Amino acid sequence: MKSARQIFLGATLAAAVMTVATSTLAQIQTTGKLGSPGATTTIDGKQIPPPPMPFGGVINVPFRHGSIDVVKQSATPSADNSAHPLQRSNTNGLQDELIRHLNDDTKTSSFDFGLQFLDAERMTYWGKHLDANFWIENASVEWNEAEAPFHTVARLTLLQKSHLPPDAGEATYFDVTGNAAPDSTPVGSINRARRQGELASRKARMSARGNGAQLQESPRNNGASG
Repeated sequence: MKSARQIFLGATLAAAVMTVATSTLAQIQTTGKLGSPGATTTIDGKQIPPPPMPFGGVINVPFRHGSIDVVKQSATPSADNSAHPLQRSNTNGLQDELIRHLNDDTKTSSFDFGLQFLDAERMTYWGKHLDANFWIENASVEWNEAEAPFHTVARLTLLQKSHLPPDAGEATYFDVTGNAAPDSTPVGSINRARRQGELASRKARMSARGNGAQLQESPRNNGASG
């Protein structure tokens, strides 16, 4: 039986390799920009439940990029990424499909990695120009791509046969703040709050496994604008 941690990691990574079939996409009609208050999505009423939306994501919290710039990051799936249909009855379907993809497919999925630079002089909120601290601290406020476009800077390609065995997966954790270099540290209110949640979650999980994990706060300054 797979643990909740394994399922979570598998689901997170598997979501990145899924693309929606063209026939399914043809049944989805979107008006307006996804995520905006006025956007609507209409699906074929014969399809219940509705089909999953195409994967593509923006990390909606900012990070430092060098000593001066602040950016948001995105991952855009390549058009030729492939995946087998999931079995709805399989509660580990996403994880199993990711493992199958890494082990069996000759070509693994890839994603274009993009950076969106904070440009307070161009960016507007309700027609007003605001200082950089506003954009850093308010993660719920969209950075309009017409004012601050994304720039593709790299491509991430999954490695064949690279999935972790169960024990290694259980011992793996993410510490975005603690492992960040000074020039790439996460900034803003949501990142400060997330840090505490990450530490508490890891401590509970590791303690449950009897690892006696030693958790320490990073002395690095995670201020928003300093």
